Formats: sequence, structure tokens, C-alpha cells
Amino acid sequence: MPSLSQFSTQIEKTLGYLNFSSGAYDPKFAAALNELFAAVAPGEPRSRPTWARLGDLLREELSRLAGNSPAFADAEQASGVLNCLFGNVLPGYLEFHRDLLFHQVDEAIFLPFFLVRAAEATLQQGGPWDEVERVRAGAINQLNDYIGHRPIAALQSRRMRPYDHEYCRPVPIFLAGAGVSIGRYYRVTTKALELIQATSPDILQDACFDPDMLEELAFDPRAYDFDHPVNKRPNYQFGQWDPDHIDTSGRYRRFIVQQVTLDALMRRVEEGQEAPLEELEVEAAAVLAGVILMGAGISGRGPDSYASDITLAKLLPQIASYRDRFYAELVNKIPGEHGERLQQEAIVRRQPFGAARQHLNGVLSQRRARQLAHVHLAQLFARMGYPEEAGNQVDVVPTASARMSCRIVCFVTLSNQAVDRRELAPAIEYVDKIIDRLHRGIACGALVDPWNILGFEAQFSLFPSIENSVRDHRVDDLLQMIEIIMNLMSRIWSEAAAINDADAAAQIEKRFSTFSEWWGKFAAHEVSAVEAINAAEAFDAAQHVASALRLWHQGGAATGDVGFWAPHAAMFDSPKAYALVIEALLERNDFVAALSLLIHWLERADHVPLQLGEASFFPLAREWMRRMRGTETSPEKRWALACRMLDFLEANAGAYWSPPSWLSGKQNGNGNDLAALFAEPHGDDEDLYGAAYEEVTYVDSTDDGVEGDVQGGDSAAQESKEELHAESRRVNLRLLFLECIARLWRLTAMEAASQPPSQQVGERLIEMRERSVSNLGGLLQLLASVHKYQLPRPAGDHQSMVDFDRQRAIKEFVLERTIITAAAAASSARLLEAAAMRSMEGTSQAEITFGQQLPPELADEHRQGVLVLTSLLADRVGENGDPWYEFIEALTSKPLLYIPIGKGGAPGQIVAARVRQGAIRELLAWLPRLGLFERSRQLLETARAMERDNPVGPSAVTEFDSLFETAYTSLVSALSDSSKQWKAGSKSEKKTRTVETELVECLEQITQHMLIVWLHHSRTLRLSAVEKFQDEPRWTQIKTFIENYGGDLFTQYFFNRGNIRSILHQGVNVWIERIRSEMPEEEWPAFVTAIQDERDHRRAVECITMTLEAVLENYPEYRDYNSTTTQSDRGELLYMFLDFLRLQTMYERIEWNLKPVVLAHEILVRRGHAEAAQLWRRALAERIGDEANKFVAQLGELQQKYSMRMPTIADRIHQRFLQPLAVDRVCSLVEQAMEEAGGDSHTAFELLRKEADVLVEEPSGVGLDVPAWLVALEAEVMKIERRRHFGGDDEEQEALFIPQKTLDIEHLHDQIDPWQTSLTASDDDEEELEEDENE
Repeated sequence: MPSLSQFSTQIEKTLGYLNFSSGAYDPKFAAALNELFAAVAPGEPRSRPTWARLGDLLREELSRLAGNSPAFADAEQASGVLNCLFGNVLPGYLEFHRDLLFHQVDEAIFLPFFLVRAAEATLQQGGPWDEVERVRAGAINQLNDYIGHRPIAALQSRRMRPYDHEYCRPVPIFLAGAGVSIGRYYRVTTKALELIQATSPDILQDACFDPDMLEELAFDPRAYDFDHPVNKRPNYQFGQWDPDHIDTSGRYRRFIVQQVTLDALMRRVEEGQEAPLEELEVEAAAVLAGVILMGAGISGRGPDSYASDITLAKLLPQIASYRDRFYAELVNKIPGEHGERLQQEAIVRRQPFGAARQHLNGVLSQRRARQLAHVHLAQLFARMGYPEEAGNQVDVVPTASARMSCRIVCFVTLSNQAVDRRELAPAIEYVDKIIDRLHRGIACGALVDPWNILGFEAQFSLFPSIENSVRDHRVDDLLQMIEIIMNLMSRIWSEAAAINDADAAAQIEKRFSTFSEWWGKFAAHEVSAVEAINAAEAFDAAQHVASALRLWHQGGAATGDVGFWAPHAAMFDSPKAYALVIEALLERNDFVAALSLLIHWLERADHVPLQLGEASFFPLAREWMRRMRGTETSPEKRWALACRMLDFLEANAGAYWSPPSWLSGKQNGNGNDLAALFAEPHGDDEDLYGAAYEEVTYVDSTDDGVEGDVQGGDSAAQESKEELHAESRRVNLRLLFLECIARLWRLTAMEAASQPPSQQVGERLIEMRERSVSNLGGLLQLLASVHKYQLPRPAGDHQSMVDFDRQRAIKEFVLERTIITAAAAASSARLLEAAAMRSMEGTSQAEITFGQQLPPELADEHRQGVLVLTSLLADRVGENGDPWYEFIEALTSKPLLYIPIGKGGAPGQIVAARVRQGAIRELLAWLPRLGLFERSRQLLETARAMERDNPVGPSAVTEFDSLFETAYTSLVSALSDSSKQWKAGSKSEKKTRTVETELVECLEQITQHMLIVWLHHSRTLRLSAVEKFQDEPRWTQIKTFIENYGGDLFTQYFFNRGNIRSILHQGVNVWIERIRSEMPEEEWPAFVTAIQDERDHRRAVECITMTLEAVLENYPEYRDYNSTTTQSDRGELLYMFLDFLRLQTMYERIEWNLKPVVLAHEILVRRGHAEAAQLWRRALAERIGDEANKFVAQLGELQQKYSMRMPTIADRIHQRFLQPLAVDRVCSLVEQAMEEAGGDSHTAFELLRKEADVLVEEPSGVGLDVPAWLVALEAEVMKIERRRHFGGDDEEQEALFIPQKTLDIEHLHDQIDPWQTSLTASDDDEEELEEDENE
């Protein structure tokens, strides 16, 4: 302990206060304790924190004074308070917040003024001081006085308030009368308060900040949760007035800053690399002062500052205005060389204090990105079966919500692993831990309060105005978590019943009952805005499953009779109950009982929906067929079971067996409507908006952050909207059934193709084919009816536009679902007919009489496609009468492109194009498996010619990239399989050549040709809307428009995603006319006022359209721009963002061109060709390195030119085209790692973890979107999970339908050696011609 003789006055003041005060604030006591803390801080032992050593000192000094000073003759209160404060209250505070403040160390929060507030709270409890527990509990409760912006639901049935553990005590760093707290933030905080005090009164007035009203400045000790919806409240990451700390005049008196902001500012100061320390401190103080004023402006002076009609859209420009004035005023006050440097910096970075402000944004975005990456990776590790590694990942993240959610997922994984081992006792113990963490998470605010679901309908209010509410995604996370927990308990209960463990069944039943009663009180399932599990139904379903499994054991063979389940219908009162029992039966390979229960469900479809949430009849029916085919060894039994299933489905489906009508037949299609389906698209009334999408691929999405309907509009519009919602749900359910049947027919046809030829089998297939063609006709009628349905026109206001956008999306969704189902029906008819002809040997297509005929637009190519498929199935390729070339000729004149519905496309033409694409895709997947590499090449070239020679108009959508990927993947996979049969040196005289080397050489030869095909295709495409203004004249035009008119137009509010989509859909031209007709002229945007003639109008429409398309297409990048730059506050600077997009688009063009090369590497690593993959990576790195360097250099130039980093774009370009290869390696290890989970050896997972550690420590983007490599990793995990649960999907089974034939290397070269492997002059001329035509 250092010598403190010179601090005797401070010691006596401190102890005197503790001995005689009742806990009122005394600035002299606070100042004295602050000075003592500073004196003790450098002392020893360093193993004890400063606050503890200060407590030791005060106890020692009190003992001394009690014997020497009459004033302390009675020191009982001081002694008791010191014991309670340092021995119980402070340690107890950390224990109380073991979840919320898990990340904090005591040294960081027990700073001088926190000790002051803790001492006040302790004193206010009063004696006797030996009642330690009373004093501790009361003091902690009094300390916990802050929660921040936390909307509280108002419910009639109960009075709501936050939970006790949600409150904490901000750590004061300034107290009025006592000054600034000693510590890390002292110098910067002191200077910031001085700068605010010296700020012009008008700025302070606009900022709602009076320095004289500031009683306390404190930081929030909670870990900043970047994923919390409150972050959409502007400036929340900087700070706010404490909404609960109000004086008698209704003024806020305590300001709270975020610790993450303070730490980010201090990081630049402490690194000290950019300027002298004192200058960096001034700049950090300036930014701290600026963010305090910005946060204060959102809060206002008190609760009554802003009326309910004041929106954030109106408030933000005001805040940006006084912020800019503050920084501009301050930078002019900085004297000397420092001031000159800042003036120059302001010019270069286009903003005062630009370096410090951009550093703050950069640090916050990096932290957010790192948090997102660690949390997401932790969740994936848990799902993969590695909960300990998941815990290690999430412990890096300080946020309570991420940590506690991930811990729950880990316990779920451990419990499921125990069930897999049939160890039910430990599985139930993990359930207890899960429920404990869940309750603790809700209690401390880490998880959303379940009452908010009912109270706010899953919305989160950012500001008093009703329009400033956003979707609270935490609700969806909680609902998913609850369902996972209930599914786990149901699984344990089912397993207990299945193995007749009565004790375990009783234990889990008790826990499940208690849990469902607790969750049921929140009534989340009654809220229409969310899809929440009904707790009572879930419990009943689990109980029924256990009972059903007991019945199954007792019933034996009788359970295969549909009638067996009829007396027990009461136990199947929900889709969940059916799904759980059927899944359990499928896991035990009891296909007869599972089928009978599926049919029982279908019989009761009017009472128990076929789909609700994740419980769905359709995937279970397909899974039944897949598992049955993969398990039963007898071909005869497989065929019999497949036919039995389809017979039962037809007999019990009722109305589901036929295509539905639209709106109960009120708008049924007729013959003329069907003809119109296939007619050329034309501009009808509803499609007057189509011009807005000229030559742009539009990806429909309603993900604007707000779910559900937008309230408003007249009753007729509301009724129409509700009718559309209800009808879309009804029709969608029917379509899902018909699509399921079509897929089952395809699987049945594949099964028939593996059977010996049989006339009886062929006749049965013809029956299925007839029904499929009949369904196709009915679906086309439905398509015509829906297409005719007219939506109410929107008004010009923002809400009406968003409302219309959602209704349009619903209609287009129904159209798309109908098109998908129609294409599936046509596809099943084709394969059924081919399988029938193969089964009916000697019977030609002409000899079969079909009662149902395809539409003329599809009939000819259908006939040719059937003949080709028949030759493949019958293994007659190359024989006399081979229909291959007639098939190719029939396709050549047909269009493969189509115009999407949203841009006025004819639905029938889309169906026809999709059917052709399906026929080509299945052949491209199967031909290489038969060793027919050359035919695969011919078909792919034909597909390209179909697109090139049969244009359908502007805005056409191409699927060639998907067809190419199918063909190339199948070729490389077949090459890989064949290479496993080769011998080293088989082609070359050099016997030292390895098989891997020869594989790479063959792959290079194939890839060189396929690259030519790919580049031919790529050059005819516009990959991005940004490419419209890549050329300098267009760029100059749009840049000038933005500089002149962007200020009042391109606001953050304007770029709401739903608003952009609505404007584009109706057309910018129509939108401008609505402004002129519906808005007062004084409110017109500047560009409207400036339009003088048609030329001005046309240019404005072009510029606005291009801008909106670019922003919508690159919305993640726009969010980056909006959250990390100050330029985003000024609409006239939007061109800077667009210039970055131009660079990214050029990078993406090359990345797109390299797609086949990257795809080849993915196949190599997945198929275990490590040596070949390494050779491939090395070759790509060498060839692309110079190009990557150019992009990095251009990025640096843009960053310097505009003083913006744009992390999302910068990180993408710094990948240098090679990160996808690293992601391939990580994803290729997932399946093996998941197989190793729970075992002793984790070789694959260790390799995966090391690769992932490298990627996660270099976070990409700004944390607003999950990085692409994690998206790919999650997709791989989901694929493995789906394969485990459903045995793979239909596409995987279809890919393996044709047996793989291997080629020796000589026969392979016979096919691929003639292929073109370099571009010729004629190719270039052809491409130039194509580009001219497309322009």
C-alpha cells in the first residue's frame, strides 16, 4: 500500500461521510473518493483490484481514527457500511449480474464514482449493519436503476414491467460538483465536456443538451448487442438521455454513452500512430462530444419533447444539420499546426474530424462483423455436434444474448446425442439446464420478453410515431428456440415409450407439462403476426406420439391397416402429432404402418391441415417413397408398395387430387384464356409498370423488416386484401399436394425403370401419365384465372405503395407456385411415358393411345423427349432409329428464355420454357453418367443456341447458368469417377505421371472448352443493373443528376426497400406524375421543379431508375454505406457509393467468368482429390494474380478519393478471387466432421476448425449480413442434416438414377480431344454481333 499521508483530508472526508451520512449525494465525498482511488491505483499487490485495495485502506484508516479521533469514537456505521459495501454489495452485484455482465471484470466497472453510488445505495438501507443479506439485496436493487430504451407492453390482464435482472447500474464517469472520474477515459471525457460547454447555444438548443442540466455522465456496462433491434434507433450506439432519470421539471439529467463507443475512441488514442497524443485526445474528445449531442437529439430534453406525429424521417435531417454545424464550428477553433492539419484533413475526407469519425465507424463495424461471425460459427459447430467448440467460439463474444442462446443450442445438441445413445437420464438432465438458461436469458433481457409477442405483435418500437416500428427478429429466434426445446422433449418421451422406459417417460412428461403450462400463458400462438407453436397442442401431440408408439408395439402387423388408427383419431389432433409418429415409424423402417398413418392424415385433411409450420404431409410422403426404395431389397415389393401408396392417395385425397379453381370458380379460365397464356406478352393495364424493369433481373422479396399487413385503406381494399391472403393460402396448399404427387410419380417411374420389362407395369405407368397430363391442363386453367385477377391500384403515398408491393408479391407468388407445379406435372408425364415404353418392349409411341394430350405448345418436344429418355432407359443409345438428332432439331427452334411475370411475361410461355429447361437439365445430369460426354456437350450448345436464336424480348430471364452448372458438374463428377479406375501413366509414355496429374490434364481440357461456352454466354448478359452506367457518358449523366438533385431526394427514408420496389414496379414515370398530381407544388422534390421539357423528364426517369435498381440490387452494400459513412447523410453524395459499386461489378464480372474453374475445384475437394485440387488452386492463383492486384489498386484509389472504406466491397475485392477455394475446402470437411462427432477421433473437424479460425478472424463486411463463407458452410450443414433426416432430396436421388459407367482414359480422349479449347476470331466476331443485338 503506498504512503497516503498527504491524503489524510480525503480519507477523513470519505470515512466521515460513511459514518454519518444517510446516503444523500455529496460532491465533496465523491471528489475525495475519486482522489483516493487515483492514489491507490498504482499500488501493490496488483493481484487485488484497485477497489478491493481501497476497501482495505479505508478499513485500516477507520481502525486508526477510531482510536485517535474523537469524531470517530463511534465508528459502528462506517465499519458496518465498509463491510457490507466491499465484502457483500460489490461482489454480490457481480453475482446478481452473472449473466448480463458475464463479460465484465470488476476492475473495469468498479471505478471511483461507481463506488460512490454503491456507497450511497448501501447507506440508504440503514442499520442494523449486521443484517448483511438485507443490506446487500436492498443496495443492489437500488443500484439497478437503468435499462435504456425498452418498450413495455400494455396488457389488460396484467401490469407489465421489465424483469429485475434487466436493470443494471451505469458506471459514472462524471458527476456534477465532483468532476470527471479517474481512469482510462479521464482526459478525453474532460476535454469533451469542455468542448460541449464552449459550443454555440443555438447548436446546444437544437441538440436538446444543456450542459448545466447534466448531473451524471455514465457508460452502459452491458455488452453492446449489435443484433438487437434497438440498434435501428438512430445513434443508439452512441448514447442517449436516460429516459427514467427525470427531474421535477420533466428534464432528463443523466446521459448514458455506450462503452463500446468510448473504447473505440480510446483505441485510436492509445495506438498513437496518426498524430501526437494530445492531438489525438482532442480529436477523440471532439467526436465524443459530437456523438453525445447526436444521441441527445434523438432523446429530446424530456419525455414530452416530441409529439407522436414526429417521425425519425423528420428528425434525422435536423440532427445531421446541427451535427455538421458543431464539427464545422469546432474545427475552426483548433489553433496552430493541429488546426491546419484538421482543415486539410476535412478537405481530403470531405468532413471535419474525418479521420477520428471514420475510425469510430470502422471499429464499430469490425466489432459487429466479428461478433456476427463468431456467433454464427458457434451455432453451426453446435449443430454439427461439437458443443464444446461452439462454447469456445461464443465465449469470444461478450453479448449475453449470443452467449446464452448458443449455450442452449449446445445443451440441445448434447441431449440429442444422449438420446442417440439411448441414455435418457443424461438427456433429461440437459433439458433441465436448457430450461434454466432459457429462464435466465429472459430474466436478464438476453432473450426477448415473451409478453412482447402478445403486447407488440412481434414489433419493436423505435420512436413514439407508429410508423417507426420494426420487426423484432428476436421473437422469431425465441419461437424457434421454444419449438426446438419442445421437439427435444417430445423426442425423449417418444424414445422412452419406444424402449419401454417408464421412469424416463414419467420424468420427461412432468417437465414437458410444466414447460408447456409456462409457455402457454404468453398466448403467442394467438398472435397472427407470428407462427408460434401452441404449447398445449405440442404437449398433447407428444403424449399422443408416446401412446401411438405403445399402440404400434402392441398392434403388430395390424398397424398397417388404415382402419387400425381410426379408433384412435382423437390422439391425432394436429399436424405435429401426425408428423412425429410418422417420422418415428420411418426411422424404424415400418413403411406399412407409416403409410397407413399418412393416409389417415389425408382422410382428415379438412380437420387437421396437411401443413402447419414445419409439420408437413408433403415431405413426409416423399420421404416415405425415398426410404422405401432405399431400404426394400425386393424389386417386386418396392413396386407393389409404390403403387399401393399412389392408390391410397388417390382414393383418399378427395378434392386435393385435382387442380383447384381460383376464388371458388369466380374467375375460372376458358379456352381464350388458355390461348392468351402462351401469347406474346403485351402491355395491358396491370402491366403499365413493366417499363421500370427494362433489362433488369428482379429478385422478388418482401423482406423490408416489417411483417404482416400495413393498416389503412378503405374497407373494400381491406376486404380484397384479406380475400387475396386467404385464397393464396388455400390454393398454395392444394398446389403443394399436386407437386408432391408429381414428384412421387417421377420416383415411381424411376422404380419402374429398374424393374424387368413388363406389360402390366407399363400399362400402370400410362394410367399415371394420363392423370399427370390431366393435372397439367387444370393447372393451366388455374394459371389463367390468377393471371386475370386485378389488384387495386395504389395511391401515391408511401404506405399505399408498400401495401401494394405486398399484394403484388402474393399474387406473383401464387402464379410462380402454379408454374412450378405445372412444370412438375409435365416433367412427371415425360418420365412416366418413357418408363412405360421401356417396360412395354416392342411397343412404339405411335401404338399407344393417349386419352390426355399436352397443349400444342408442348406436345412436339414432349414426344421427342420421351423417345430420347426411352433410348437411355432401354440402353439403346446409338442404335438404328436413335432419336437424338431429331430431338436436338426439335429443340433448336424453341425459346428457352422467358420474360418473368413481374415484367409482363406470358405465364404459358414461362411454363413452356421451364418444361424445356427441365428436360434439358435431366439429360445434362444423366448423359455423362452413361459416358456420353459428347452428347452432353451437344445438348449444352443447343441450349445456348436456343437462347441466342430465339429471343423473347427485353427483360428476359436466362437459366443457362443453371444448365451449365448441371452439365459441368456432371461431366467433372463422371471424370472423377472414371479416374479412379485409371492406372498411372496410362496415356503417356512417362510412367511417373500420377493419376491425379492425368485427371488435372483432362479436366483442364474439358474446362477450357466449357469456359468458351461460358464466356460466350456471359458476354451476352448484363449481370448487374450497375453495368448500365459503367460507360463514361452514362456515368457522367447519373453523377451530375445526383449532385444537382440528390440532396432532398435520395434520403435514407426514401431508400426503404419496400418503397424502392413499389416505385420501380409502377414505373418512375408514373411515380413522378403522382407527385405532380397529389402533392403541393412547394413540397415537390427539386428535380420535379427543374423539369422543363420531355428531354429533362426522360433523363430524370433514366437516372432515378438506374439509381433505384442499383441500390435495390446491392442493398447489403447500401446498408454498409448507410451505417459506416457520414456521406450517407447527404443525398447529393450518393454517387460515391455508386462508384464503389461500379468497381465491385467489374470484379464480379471476372468472378462470374471464373465460375467453372471454381466449380471444378469444389468437385475435386469433395471427391477426395486433394493433390489435384492443390494443383488447380496453384494454377488459378498464378493466372489471376495480376488482375487481382489491379482491383486492389483501384479500390485504394477510390477509398482515397472519397475518404470511404466501404468494408463490404473492400473485403470482397481483397479476396483476390481465391476465397471461394478456401470455402470449398471447409465445406468439403463438414460431412466427415459430423460423422466423427461423438467419437474419439475428430480429424476432419480439427482441419475444418483451423480453416474457419482463419476466416473468422478476418471478418468481412460490417456485420449486417452473414459472410458468404458462413452462408455456404450453413448450407452444407443443412444439406447433411436434411440427408440424415430425409435421406437426401429428390434431385440427389434423380442424379443417381442412371448407373455410372466409367471410361478409360483412351475412350475419354476420343470424345474430348476434338473439342475446341481456344477462342477464335470468328468467335469474337460472333460475340460482338450478339452484343450489338442485345443492346
